[in-house]
Amino acid sequence: MNTWLWIGIVQAVFLSLLLISKKDKKQPDYILLSWLLIIGVHMAYYELALQQYWRHRWIPGVIGHALAMCYGPLLYLYTLSLIRPRKVKAITFVLHFLPYVLYVTLWIGFKAWFPAWNLYISSGLMAISVAHTPDFIRSITYLIAISAAGYALYNLKILRAYQQDIPQTFSYHEKINLNWLRYCALSFFLIFICIFLILTLLPSDATSSSVKISGVSVVMLLWVFALGYFGFKQTHIFSSIPVAKPANSPNPTVEKVSTITTRYQKSGLKAETSQQYTQAAQQLMQEKKLYLNEELTLHQLAAQLDVPAYHLSQALNEQLQKNFFDFVNEYRVEEVKEKVADPTFQKYTLLAIAYESGFRSKSSFNRVFKRFTGMTPSEYKKNRE
Repeated sequence: MNTWLWIGIVQAVFLSLLLISKKDKKQPDYILLSWLLIIGVHMAYYELALQQYWRHRWIPGVIGHALAMCYGPLLYLYTLSLIRPRKVKAITFVLHFLPYVLYVTLWIGFKAWFPAWNLYISSGLMAISVAHTPDFIRSITYLIAISAAGYALYNLKILRAYQQDIPQTFSYHEKINLNWLRYCALSFFLIFICIFLILTLLPSDATSSSVKISGVSVVMLLWVFALGYFGFKQTHIFSSIPVAKPANSPNPTVEKVSTITTRYQKSGLKAETSQQYTQAAQQLMQEKKLYLNEELTLHQLAAQLDVPAYHLSQALNEQLQKNFFDFVNEYRVEEVKEKVADPTFQKYTLLAIAYESGFRSKSSFNRVFKRFTGMTPSEYKKNRE
């Protein structure tokens, strides 16, 4: 019995039960729950591999061995469910788990086509006790590593695109953090490669098999704990808010006008309409002071104006060279200035004034205020006095 494996299995089950008890579960929670359960089953598979249980049960052995191919799709689907406003469709799940089914079918097909082959599990990996087996058949196991690396790298790519999209959609940064998902994808890539090297580079005798699986289980144990802990705390980033199309260029605040024009060259929004949208947004912000809503989003402002959110984002970028975040927070900074000068607010602290002006946190207030004025809030107040 491998102690580390059993600790990992118990941990996966415990974190799964914790997720089950979570209230108001959303699709990301169910995907994470499935992921933890699969990891628990996969660890149980390795425990049975140590007991040579799969040597004469190669079909369930192949099914368990191939579970590693589910990790990449689960990472991708979990990320997608967090950063997209709508639920991931069932067909998407089917398409991404299809390689797992094909991989299992491929090994079963080989056994049916070459019945003389003795397929068995060695250190948790498929092995063939037949001399002169074609290299391309022996290398099929590498598809698992290739799949994991591909999904991890693609995840990093889409997270980068959506990170650039946040200022186009939200007027705040708090609790909209993709760092956890980025660390998850990067650690997944490194850990999976590490595990694959442990399994493939060490020899296949009985002693080293135990060492291999112990190494794998320790690495998985640490990663599963982080996955369950941070995943439990993670919220659905975009909630029910339709997201603007991901930006493929840097922040429009520092972009040149020509770059912005190129970015929207395929848009059907006319310059005259763009100007009208911008003027209407400015008027609405001044009259109704929507920026006082600390959770104001592009979609909410667009709904008030009855215009498409993406076109409104385009209008602000083209007409003002500002993303939505800067557009809203500039009003908040001006609101703070007015309140600092208003005798009615003399007894208010700067932080209280910031909260009254639509800011959500002290750090965000200080950072944004200095960016727009060149001074910290306390420096600005001192200069006025």
